[in-house]
Amino acid sequence: PHKCRNETPFLVLLVASLPQDTAARRAVRATWGNERAAGGARVVRLFLTGVHPVFGAPLQRLLREESARYGDLL
Repeated sequence: PHKCRNETPFLVLLVASLPQDTAARRAVRATWGNERAAGGARVVRLFLTGVHPVFGAPLQRLLREESARYGDLL
């Protein structure tokens, strides 16, 4: 919710991601999904993820930690 609060982005990248796929999210952040300005326009990246009840509390805790660190999980 804080990604667009101070400045309206030109482009929002919504990336579907499995909850347990932290390595893929890390790779996207480091490569094509970084949040550099493109031609002076602000780019924002958000990952769409969810937690199935089967995964339980341990995965939810890890997702909360990742969200606190990067602020890009929905």
